[in-house]
Amino acid sequence: MSSSPYTLHKKIDATTQTAQTALELAKSAHARLDVAPKVGPAGERGLKGDAGRDAVCCCKNGKDSTVAGQRGERGGDGRPGKDCVCESTSAIADAVQKLDAATTELTKHRAETAKLQADVSALIAMHKNAGLYLEWLRTRAADRIAKNDRLIASKVAGAKQ
Repeated sequence: MSSSPYTLHKKIDATTQTAQTALELAKSAHARLDVAPKVGPAGERGLKGDAGRDAVCCCKNGKDSTVAGQRGERGGDGRPGKDCVCESTSAIADAVQKLDAATTELTKHRAETAKLQADVSALIAMHKNAGLYLEWLRTRAADRIAKNDRLIASKVAGAKQ
């Protein structure tokens, strides 16, 4: 992998742009899902149950009865409302699938961006510590030169005697 800050910058820009596109797609899919009704409208009312006053009990003609009458039949489901955008549930399933794909892609791009950010941070840290390393190398080289000078001086002094 090329470690140039310029190529990393371009990769981060491309990743950011891709993540932004994925986010816009996810928001669009989410907006479409928000418009679609979660539950169809209420169906027609069922048949009314028997009145409580017709019950046989010791109360005033059954008006104060605590025994519930028979429950009415459940009405059928109503037709989709006027605000329904989708033609069928397959459109909702398709939008959910696209949203899941966009979320997966966005997660992948976030992980890649985090890796690139770690690489950039490592390069910055390496650059900051480069001055200390170069100073250590210069000190080491100066010590080596001084040692060699002393060694040469002692050989020259030994040769004169």
